[in-house]
Amino acid sequence: MILRAATLCIILSACSLKVLGQPAAVNVVLASNETKPYIVQVEIANHTFSGPDEISSGWTTLSLTNHSDEHHLMMTHKLPQGVSLQDATAALENWKKNREPAEWWSEEGGRYGGQGLLAPGKTGLVTIFLEPGIYSLVCGFTSEDGTPHFDKGVPSYLRVTSESNGAPEPPADYEIFFENKGITTDKPVVAGHHTFKELFDTWHDVQLARLTEDVNIKNLKDWLPEWKSPTPVPFIGGLEPLEPGRIAYFTVAVTPGRYAWVCSKHPKDQVIQSFTIK
Repeated sequence: MILRAATLCIILSACSLKVLGQPAAVNVVLASNETKPYIVQVEIANHTFSGPDEISSGWTTLSLTNHSDEHHLMMTHKLPQGVSLQDATAALENWKKNREPAEWWSEEGGRYGGQGLLAPGKTGLVTIFLEPGIYSLVCGFTSEDGTPHFDKGVPSYLRVTSESNGAPEPPADYEIFFENKGITTDKPVVAGHHTFKELFDTWHDVQLARLTEDVNIKNLKDWLPEWKSPTPVPFIGGLEPLEPGRIAYFTVAVTPGRYAWVCSKHPKDQVIQSFTIK
């Protein structure tokens, strides 16, 4: 089996993605034993994701590289059992034309997280447990002209097989908590390359922004309800919503400076928590 190669690490570069039948070049890094992560490389350009057709189930690190000139994110949504790729594509086209959701669609159901908002040129790492099934990959951000990115791109899907990838749940350097409409970590964040863990108990996302000298928290709060390009500051990663009870991780390198945790799903509550790394 290709997905269980005996070598330490194999890089495949000629897989195809089921994006309306269009092939795409991709690299997939596969773990060969129980101690290595299972890393799937995905790219986004021209509002379309490129990646593999099929991967194994289990703890999966999605490595998303943003090759475009604006911010993107990647929501991972598991299709209900019995819903085919053709059903999903037809439902999306109907949504684009009529803004009518399919009967089987649920805003909160089937959410398995995904990569948070990512600035141009950045690569983000998110680790989630993917069960067997078909997943849609969608960017839920909006362009400056008000057009959602999923209206501009080509539908992208990923099939997860019942074969286990054997990767372990990753260790975490920090744990994220939502408390009293605020976002905190279990201990102060220091400079370095870190993995953050969150157990989702409510419907929300977590985004990490790098604050700049000319932007303050008020600027960020004023922009948050719009949630579209251009962003007032660069975002460097985070987690998209998961169904309550699920766990997800994201990995990012941080240097000394000012940062902010942001939740975009509750703009009226202005869930923004700034912090400084010295």
